[in-house]
Amino acid sequence: MDYSKKLKKENDSANKPRYETKRVALLIFKIFLIGLVVSVFSICGATLAWILNVIDEAPDVNTIDLKPKKNYTTFIYDIYGNEIDRLNSNQGEARIYATLDEIPYYLQRAIVAIEDSRFYEHNGVDIRGALRAILANLKTRSLSEGASTITQQLIKNNVLTHAKTFERKIQEMYLALQCEQKYNKDLILEYYLNTLALGHGMNGVQSASDRYFNKDVSDLTLAECAILAGITQSPSRLSPVSNPEANWDKALIVLDYMEQQGYITLAEKLSAIAEKSMPILDDSIDGNQDINIELENISDIEIDTSHFDLVSANPGEDTVQKYINRDGKITEGTLYGKINTLNDEFIAEIVPHTSFIDAVIDAALRDLVEEGGMTETQANNTLYGGGVKIYTTFTPEIQSIVDKVINNPNYYPANEKKIQIDYRVSVLNDDGTQQHYGTIGFVKYSSQVEGFKQNKLKDWGITEDMNYTETIYETLQPQASFVIVDNRTGYIPALSGGRGEKYGSRTFNRATQATRQPGSTFKVLAAYAPALDIGMLSPGSVILDEPLTIEITPEEIYTPKNHDGIYVGPSTMRRGIWHSVNTMAVRTVQMMGLDTAYKYIENFGFRTLSKEGKDKVYALPLGGLTHGVTTLDLAGAYAALANKGVYLEPILYTKILDMDGNILFDNSPPSPENPDGHQNTHQVVSASTAYLLTDMMKDVIKIGTGWKLKNDFSSHPVAGKTGTTNDSKDLTFAGYTPYYTAAVWLGHDIPEELTESSTHHLTIWGKIMTAVHKDLPYRDFVPETTGYVKATVCSLSGMKPTRTCFKTHTDYLRPEHLITEYCSGHEIITDALETPPEVVEPQEIVEEHVIIIPPPTPEEKSLFIPELDVIYTPPVIPVIPEPALTPSAPITLAPDIIPKPDPLLLPRLDPLLDEQPSSELPQILIPELLPPISSSPEESTNPPITEDESEFFIP
Repeated sequence: MDYSKKLKKENDSANKPRYETKRVALLIFKIFLIGLVVSVFSICGATLAWILNVIDEAPDVNTIDLKPKKNYTTFIYDIYGNEIDRLNSNQGEARIYATLDEIPYYLQRAIVAIEDSRFYEHNGVDIRGALRAILANLKTRSLSEGASTITQQLIKNNVLTHAKTFERKIQEMYLALQCEQKYNKDLILEYYLNTLALGHGMNGVQSASDRYFNKDVSDLTLAECAILAGITQSPSRLSPVSNPEANWDKALIVLDYMEQQGYITLAEKLSAIAEKSMPILDDSIDGNQDINIELENISDIEIDTSHFDLVSANPGEDTVQKYINRDGKITEGTLYGKINTLNDEFIAEIVPHTSFIDAVIDAALRDLVEEGGMTETQANNTLYGGGVKIYTTFTPEIQSIVDKVINNPNYYPANEKKIQIDYRVSVLNDDGTQQHYGTIGFVKYSSQVEGFKQNKLKDWGITEDMNYTETIYETLQPQASFVIVDNRTGYIPALSGGRGEKYGSRTFNRATQATRQPGSTFKVLAAYAPALDIGMLSPGSVILDEPLTIEITPEEIYTPKNHDGIYVGPSTMRRGIWHSVNTMAVRTVQMMGLDTAYKYIENFGFRTLSKEGKDKVYALPLGGLTHGVTTLDLAGAYAALANKGVYLEPILYTKILDMDGNILFDNSPPSPENPDGHQNTHQVVSASTAYLLTDMMKDVIKIGTGWKLKNDFSSHPVAGKTGTTNDSKDLTFAGYTPYYTAAVWLGHDIPEELTESSTHHLTIWGKIMTAVHKDLPYRDFVPETTGYVKATVCSLSGMKPTRTCFKTHTDYLRPEHLITEYCSGHEIITDALETPPEVVEPQEIVEEHVIIIPPPTPEEKSLFIPELDVIYTPPVIPVIPEPALTPSAPITLAPDIIPKPDPLLLPRLDPLLDEQPSSELPQILIPELLPPISSSPEESTNPPITEDESEFFIP
């Protein structure tokens, strides 16, 4: 028997399961390996597809702009081009762009050394840095390490988001590679240096340099450059203001990196360190063991301190140096002491904008939207963060005069003075809820404010142990507003939106936002200016001064009354202006029609008229408006009369430039040479109309309602008109000289009667204008009487006077109004006036000019505006008293005729006078009425602590 074969067979049978197992295992391994390879390729393919999709979703490199777009500081300049204010972004951040040639070499290299040492070698992505970051992130299982190059950081800040995702990182790297081919290294670095967040809302190196060192960035020293570079990696933790030690430690590292990378020498580094403290030259610098100097003869190195003004320094001690503070004064301090002082001064300068700047901002926003085609959001972002330059009409010398007078308490009625208190308290309850309380009240003296507060807290049940916050605003009363306009240009050199402390920016501006009733200042604009301009009346035209009743509807009539309750019968337009006669102004509007009067008011530039036409009423010439007018618009309207009838929109700024110096908005007058100008300008009345109104309004100051102005202004000719509302709640004066026009308002914010005096606003106007005109050469108004001739006429008939004409005057009138016939005499009626008016001698005798325009011929009637029927005696229906200057419903126009009142029955002084014409024409002056002079009440010795309180509770 062959045992060897038998043994082999037995062994094969025994090993067969083992071989089978190996074979299966090998097969499984092969399948796994193939699956793994397939999986890897599948994953790689999917990953590649995902990466390609992420890249495909990245912005097109040809459409992106790496230049920072937000948070630029807007600069505001005065009439001389000097900076007067700044506007930061709505987030409170600031950025001032600086080109690379304005940024010092040290600062450029400091940023490169600490942020991206291989910046000038890589093509947008630093592979070594990226691999290092990947390994670090794998170890920490996070994205804590970014290893972003300067190019990548620029893309992250200005193009992509700050989200820490793989998608954003891939897009960032892809775009960095693309942008490095589109932009050169210098431009990328310039954009980055203007993008950096450097703490406390400062973006970019120029704004940070201004805040921390009060310098232009080009003037920074090496040490100051290192301090800025040290902020970048953690603006809060490494702030030179709040964490100076941590910041200096980082600055030393920056200096060390700069030396290692060959940007500075050891001597330059030591000189920079000396600005902080004089180093001890042994085997360490300034005791800092982190920075070792490997140099045998270190003590032989010379420290250069010529680049900063050294006061004192000893090795190992802080260096004291000289620097210039924000007031322009030379002072002393250590490096970080200087930074803290300058930062405090920077914060102290962040005060509420002035009323003028508030008005500029509001005007610019309005113009950019209404005429510049922007949305409100776009306009807001342009001014706050757009880095534009606004050139204003602000004249500091004039503004200083205005502020000084407006804030002088001696120019306000003593008995009216008080302090309005707006007191608000928020209580935090134990359960986390809040309760809010508030009150508005008045005290007489500032010493009473604390007592007022304690009384209110007691009333509300608030005790000292409760958790509450309080806010209090104190506003002086009465208040005032003032606007001055250059007649030739429409420029506003100064304005005041109120007196006293200003608590915030863009708060309520009484000069541009308060709409108060203008009173009789509207008589000239709504009645007499259009009546002269359309040729219906002349300066000496006779207008009836007698009780007037106008039927509005069968159920409603309007009966204006004179302020003094006196009616003198036939009177001249001149007297109607200087004595401010209500009935004559309303009658003039009635004669020419409301449509004409209202159209002229619109052309005078008032922007607060009712859009529903509610102001087209017979109270219009008395200033009875739905919303009132602003002091600015009133000054602009009267400036048109001073400017030969040409309306120039009052403007607060001349132009707005974008960051690149291009004109964004031109506020100059439009012309063929400058079609982009936006200043509204048009002829509102003729030059002759403007001059004749000026001539008549000069009498307002000579003998009329504004006669007290002579006490405070007399250096130049002045014309103007006063305005006083019912109960003297609003006192207004608009007047002009050959140089400037100004309007002033005085009253309480919450309207109430001014009982002490009605002339304090004239004092304010006069004091300001006297100072403004102090050094101006004397100039008079230039006469313009085209279309008028001078003639002497009978004051009652308008005909050539005879000896029977006991009152004659010489004045301007239109030739078509002249009557060639002699006056036929006057009927003797001794009782024509039931009660002769009281006559008060004027303070200054002036010749009165009176002309009566004869009734129009049938051919002439078509030249006049349709008129209304006049009811000379009240009908037997309920009579509605004169409203408090509030508008009424419009009235339906009557047939197209001029009113023809009954013949006037006039008294005759001497019935025995010869009726034949005489070559001697006597000029007989009849004194007119002056406004009564009211005496000021004595000041109370025991003024009330509070009055007129109104409270509110907000749950």
